[in-house]
Amino acid sequence: MRTMGWLICFALLITSCATTRTHQGTTQLQPDEIAELLQKRSDELVSLHADGSLSSSAHGSTDQAQFIYDLYRTDSLLLTLYGPFGILVGKLQANPEGFSFFDALNNEIYEGASSRENFERILRIPLSQREMAALLRGEPLHPVADFELVEPSATFPIFVLRRDGIAERMIFSHADSAMTEYARKNAAGETILLVRYSEFETINNIHLAHKVTFQFPKAEISVNLQSSSVSVNAPDRKYSFMLPKGIKRNRF
Repeated sequence: MRTMGWLICFALLITSCATTRTHQGTTQLQPDEIAELLQKRSDELVSLHADGSLSSSAHGSTDQAQFIYDLYRTDSLLLTLYGPFGILVGKLQANPEGFSFFDALNNEIYEGASSRENFERILRIPLSQREMAALLRGEPLHPVADFELVEPSATFPIFVLRRDGIAERMIFSHADSAMTEYARKNAAGETILLVRYSEFETINNIHLAHKVTFQFPKAEISVNLQSSSVSVNAPDRKYSFMLPKGIKRNRF
């Protein structure tokens, strides 16, 4: 569980039919225009369905896996992880209130509130369900209007939000019309979260990244996501699964 727990919580994003490469524009948007653009993107991105591969590292050990996921806004996440030869490793279903993780390798279920503390304790991920879902969607964790533009730029303007001793930083790409980096620093000024987005493509008029890298320097964990296919706003997707009966349940 310790090895695969944090691994299963990362998997998503991006590539599809009806796609076109993001044009490399040079128009410099103002902060309010960037906020409006990202809000419009969030409103239009209702659901994602994707599969792909991931590689991860934790304390010097590495893992690789394949995933399939369905994500509805930031409300519901269903993620299935497979190991070599298509062997089921586990399934995660989560919403803002709670989550259930079926550890198929050990035939156990872990469940509890979707708090940052629980996700860090059980899944080794210091993010809440809502934070995880937002970052997988390529969205900042707070409204852009709350951020201060600290470094204007015609290419990559930098925004910062300072609150309760925590600093959140967002980098926006004018060329990709999307967030390309998100970081969080603690009160001591140490980076505890760094997410980078690259290989952008426009899918159904929504700018999405094929490659997403999560780094948690304090926890010595990194996860690289590479999606191979995706559908955007597909109808009739499922966001939960039936929990197996008669196996050990661990409640947190």
